Amino acid sequence: MDREDDRGNQGRAVSVAAGAFERGENLLVEGDCLDALADLPPECLDLIYIDPPFFTGKTRAAGGGRGAGAASFGDSWPGGMDEYLDALRPRLALARRLLSVTGSIFVHLDWHASHYVKCEMDGIFGADNFRNEIVWGYESGGRATKFFARKHDAILWHTKTSKWKFNPGASAAPRNMCRMCGAPDENRNHMKKSVGPDGRAVRSIRSAGKVYTYADDAPVPASDVWVDIPHLHQKDPERLGYPTQKPEALVARVIDSASSEGDAVADFFCGSGTTCAAAARLGRRWIGCDISATAIDIASKRLRALDESGVSYARFSLISADSRKKE
Repeated sequence: MDREDDRGNQGRAVSVAAGAFERGENLLVEGDCLDALADLPPECLDLIYIDPPFFTGKTRAAGGGRGAGAASFGDSWPGGMDEYLDALRPRLALARRLLSVTGSIFVHLDWHASHYVKCEMDGIFGADNFRNEIVWGYESGGRATKFFARKHDAILWHTKTSKWKFNPGASAAPRNMCRMCGAPDENRNHMKKSVGPDGRAVRSIRSAGKVYTYADDAPVPASDVWVDIPHLHQKDPERLGYPTQKPEALVARVIDSASSEGDAVADFFCGSGTTCAAAARLGRRWIGCDISATAIDIASKRLRALDESGVSYARFSLISADSRKKE
């Protein structure tokens, strides 16, 4: 199932993927998204989340979990940032073509290349369609001694047009709850506390001649700084042995916030299948694509287990680069 051995059959593989998607099937596709998804109809996807290589200059190897040691991928670019951006640019352009009018794309990066990719995305999607740079902060690993420890990733959110979906309730938590631990936070501010006519605890403050009142248990959406979703530690049961695996809760928040049940979600660098699993649990259709046969194997086992557990949206067709539909 080596993609390099199947270049002559890729036209057939593309047609199989497009046909299966149009029949309403979820897809797990082994191959480069530029080839494997090229025949999908325009504006057929509602949300795209990608977690591409970060321009680290390293080979990323598995570091723990089930199947550890089997998965790795290269993130070395002899041509420097220009080569990296040249590789990413056509994939972002494909994403724009496939996004619906109200669609969103989220690109997960870190300090190595996020500022360069932001400029590329502004050029492809339009600077006016930039919505957020989401900062995902975490506390894993050691601490630097010559600069501040780099303990956050950046998720760049652009939309296809000036109309987009957003569900603020997907990230909401009670105003008086600590997002880090979930415990009540009675000392969260110095506003006057009282009991409202409905018996709920409220806080009030006077500003510019007006009194503003907030219920303690009222849901408040998250800001663009997310510190309440921890990094996957080495022994985390969610780990599958794939390098750079992200927490399902993180990707689920993205999907739930910017799409609706029944929408189509895609990941062009699906790795261990986190986006596919999160989309399935949330009742979305999905496409996962990766050039690595090892990644597709890990993702397929994960999604089969999810299907067997009763998650109906986890059922999928597995398509290899040589066009063989395997499931």
